[in-house]
Amino acid sequence: IQEDLEKIVEKGGDEIIVSTAMEALGTLRGKDAAWLALLAKYAEKPKIEVKNAALRLLGKSGDAGSVPVLAKALDDPNWSTRMAALNGLEALRTAEAVGAIIARMEHENGLMAQRFADTLFRLTGRPYRMAAAAWKSWWETSSASFKPISVAELSKLKEEEEKRVLKQSSHVATFFGVRILSRRVI
Repeated sequence: IQEDLEKIVEKGGDEIIVSTAMEALGTLRGKDAAWLALLAKYAEKPKIEVKNAALRLLGKSGDAGSVPVLAKALDDPNWSTRMAALNGLEALRTAEAVGAIIARMEHENGLMAQRFADTLFRLTGRPYRMAAAAWKSWWETSSASFKPISVAELSKLKEEEEKRVLKQSSHVATFFGVRILSRRVI
């Protein structure tokens, strides 16, 4: 089966089929160094689905050596590629990943800026939300000794955040009850 999947990926063709074959290969090959090197090459490909699948798999691998590839993808013009890279960096949970996210955050807006802020909160527990300058300032003083927060710490912080949000009484834009975070809805 692995050889057949590798042939599908090598041959190229339909992006959806190739990315699905890559996902299956990721399950079979895991953290194999040759596989991770191949994924790094696929993360440079112009086909969006293939690139995004490679980025997702690099994040799932848990290999901290993938941070530079994922960080580079944060500058991609396609939002879905930036999102795949962001998710991959979050999965790695390293200080280098946090630095890369903070460096890119000032260039994001709307829903993507919110996703970056949410990811940073889940990794650091810091309440700076979408204030890119505050993140940058904090990072300059904390990067040397930073370690991502544990899942237990994150759960406690989420509870506190939910209580704080419930106490706020501000009006937010909604569409059929769904909060609007984007600036361009249509």
